[in-house]
Amino acid sequence: MNTKKIFILIKIIVPIILLYVVFSRINFNDLATIIKKANYRILIIALLNLPLLYFLYCLRWKILLQGFWKTKVSFLHLLKVFYEGFFLGYYLPGGIGLDAYRVINATKSEKKYMPHISIIVMEKICSLVSACFLVVVVSLLIKIDNQVVHRIIILGYIIIIAFIIITTLAFFFKTKTFVHKLIQKVEDFIILKIRNLMLKMYPDNIQSANSTSYFKEFIKPFSSFHFIGITLAFSLVMQILCAVFGQIILLGIGVSVPIIVNIFCSPLLSIITMLPVTFGGIGLREGSYIVIYGLFGISKESALLSSLITFFVIIFNILLGGLITLISNIRNTISTPQSESHKSC
Repeated sequence: MNTKKIFILIKIIVPIILLYVVFSRINFNDLATIIKKANYRILIIALLNLPLLYFLYCLRWKILLQGFWKTKVSFLHLLKVFYEGFFLGYYLPGGIGLDAYRVINATKSEKKYMPHISIIVMEKICSLVSACFLVVVVSLLIKIDNQVVHRIIILGYIIIIAFIIITTLAFFFKTKTFVHKLIQKVEDFIILKIRNLMLKMYPDNIQSANSTSYFKEFIKPFSSFHFIGITLAFSLVMQILCAVFGQIILLGIGVSVPIIVNIFCSPLLSIITMLPVTFGGIGLREGSYIVIYGLFGISKESALLSSLITFFVIIFNILLGGLITLISNIRNTISTPQSESHKSC
């Protein structure tokens, strides 16, 4: 059995074990009681949260594309690509399926991939930094009695400090000659690796392996405080929106906690679920909700139900993405024969 198959097997086994551990500790009578008493009108509002979140994702995407690469793409096209990617790639660990789909299909006709890769990498970094920032700030205001969480908070401090130092150095040294030489060496190394790979895959066609300046195009925005600032500001707003989403769900199942609890829990949960441990975060999400919400006296049953409702809302949006993908494919199927008939004429 090769390494790839072993990793896939692990990612299938781990969520099964985690789900078994989670559900073995749940009192199903209490869970049923909470479900019966839930306020479904409030929970319906939660369905609107993720579309709003994805609206902001695509708005940021469009602003960065237009502002830094002068690439004009329709907002509705970006939203369509995002939902299609969400449908096709959600269950790949770390959201890599969605990211790959965005890179390939956003400006497919022009084949401008590097701007999207640069934006996605910065999104990941700023999402992590903004989550750490909220966790660190709120941890100063509330009492946390858990050693694992304390270690995550310390890690949050380290990530924030490292981010500030690296971005500051990148800004001040971006014009230095030695930096350009270092970038050139890194780029040459990457291009050489790509070239060797392309030669193995396509020995008769090496043109595509001769391209240069990929790395420069990728790294250029990372020395711009404007680029970083926009990405970070959107990330903070979206983290707070996720906290509001968590608050609405808890209110819907009859749990009343101060909003500051969710401003702490939501980004902390997002940090944990970023780990590419299981497909779609299954098992990891449910266990994390029980542990993190349990710090604030929320019962295992309420925490589990909150995670399941969150998962249901995600599934609802995945199905919405599936519907958009289906409609898009039908339109493409209808338009293709028409375009071919015009060519034959």
